Amino acid sequence: MWGKSQLRLDEEQNQTMMSIIRLTTILFAAVMLAAAQPQSTSDGPQLFTLWGQGNGTASGTGGGLQGVSQTNLVGAAGFALTWVNGQLLGNDGNGKGTCSLEDGTIELTTSKGTISMSQVGMACNVTSGQGPNTFTATYLVTQGTGVYQGLTGTGSVVVGFSGVGSNTGLIRMDGVLLSPASSSTRN
Repeated sequence: MWGKSQLRLDEEQNQTMMSIIRLTTILFAAVMLAAAQPQSTSDGPQLFTLWGQGNGTASGTGGGLQGVSQTNLVGAAGFALTWVNGQLLGNDGNGKGTCSLEDGTIELTTSKGTISMSQVGMACNVTSGQGPNTFTATYLVTQGTGVYQGLTGTGSVVVGFSGVGSNTGLIRMDGVLLSPASSSTRN
């Protein structure tokens, strides 16, 4: 008698343990699935990164760069960067390059709308050429259209050109963007 009831108890414990393992597996899968979902931009400020390549011009008076890029928040985007050189800051320490203050615009375009930015920074010639081949600036989102209407944000942009005149440039932008939905929920 004792052997059969002990066996029945072991089977019940086994079934209970299997139920606990199944429940734990389901909960773990649900947590992992929720963690893998992309974060909504309405959750508050979101880190923004863009990287791309384009064609443009760089000269002693300014320049521009247009091309295609990828971003972590808006996917593929066309970009257009323009700038005008201002005050010359002078030569670098060994006389091979110069830097100028600059200002201009950046515009990102997707199938869902545009993001327009003002930017200001420094354009530098680091190889003794006739125009800048590096460019660093900070930007401020000034306007959005389509789904980006009301978007705000700020960050930095870095561009490197392969030479002076008409040439290839690489771009990287990093910053923080805030959608209008998330800013209205915080007021």
